[in-house]
Amino acid sequence: MDKNEFYEEVQKAEGNGLLVQEMQQSEYPFVIWGIGSLSYSIKKYLDYYHIKVSSYWVDGNPGLKERDGIPVQFLSAIENQFDKFNVVFGHSKYELKTEIKKRCKNIQNIFCIPNVCYGQYQKMEKAFFEKNKEGYYRNFSLLEDRESQECMIAYLKCKITEKIDYIVDIYSGEGTNYFTNPVYKAGEEEVYIDVGAYTGDSLELFLKSVNNHYKKIYAFEPEEKSFQLLKEYVEEKKLENIVLEKKGTWNKKDTLSFSDTEEGSSIDSMSKSGEDTEIAVDTLDSMLNGETVTLVKINFLVGVKETIEGMKGIMVQSKPKLAVTVGFDEYALLSIPMLIKAINPAYKIYLRFADAMPARLLLLAV
Repeated sequence: MDKNEFYEEVQKAEGNGLLVQEMQQSEYPFVIWGIGSLSYSIKKYLDYYHIKVSSYWVDGNPGLKERDGIPVQFLSAIENQFDKFNVVFGHSKYELKTEIKKRCKNIQNIFCIPNVCYGQYQKMEKAFFEKNKEGYYRNFSLLEDRESQECMIAYLKCKITEKIDYIVDIYSGEGTNYFTNPVYKAGEEEVYIDVGAYTGDSLELFLKSVNNHYKKIYAFEPEEKSFQLLKEYVEEKKLENIVLEKKGTWNKKDTLSFSDTEEGSSIDSMSKSGEDTEIAVDTLDSMLNGETVTLVKINFLVGVKETIEGMKGIMVQSKPKLAVTVGFDEYALLSIPMLIKAINPAYKIYLRFADAMPARLLLLAV
């Protein structure tokens, strides 16, 4: 696809800003489906636009009856309360959109707010794409296969229009993650770096993927509570040959500001810390000190570019497989593919969705 075809395809996207208007015009109550971390961002989004939430819908035992004065209920209770109601997805399984109405005749409308994740809910304006379209195409042209290109186009269309269908239509379903995907499968002799290890969720997925066989693991998590839970997980599983670091990754050794909320945590700015927590950051090249690495996973909101800049030596010498979340904001696809190629031109770069939502777009490189 040449650049003019690329521009035209993305600019076909229609519907910018209509999602909020449609919700504001509805006369029916709003119910958020799910109470996980994404639901906090959804609630904040709805509050911002003065859209009242009447209930949270859960399928399993939530362990609480209400949150912030809003009832947390099973579907049966909500059906008894409302003859008609709207559902807003508070989780990432947007591909269930086409099936959800079969579960309840009371559902009037189903809304997926695709550009909400970890408190970020800015859609992309067409003017932003127009201004940066050449940069997007330069990165688009580095992708290895047609499916990767389709993923990037669907991502951009969804960000512009807030229509999740662009992604749902090409989403391949369960099975794509950092460790098992169409590009590679993690093996049983990996030296694995987990950047943004959180409480051990991705570590658990890695161990499952490699049948608990690996050579060594380095896990980095700067947030105190998450790091303690990560330690507990490692101790509970009695894992060996694993190094845990309560540090962030960056392109130089520094101390930065770190923000932590119910929606997620991230490096707050490029500057020294102010009111937020201070965290130590350093380069992966420095912290690994020349050790051979075979697989690197990077998943956080701020600092992906800086983390990759800080692992140039690893990428040149070890040439590890890379799994990088690039869907959190519109800037990653303007820089990350080109940066990887600039560091090591031998890398082949692919895009795939791990879930049917923009924030779960993965860059996979080998």
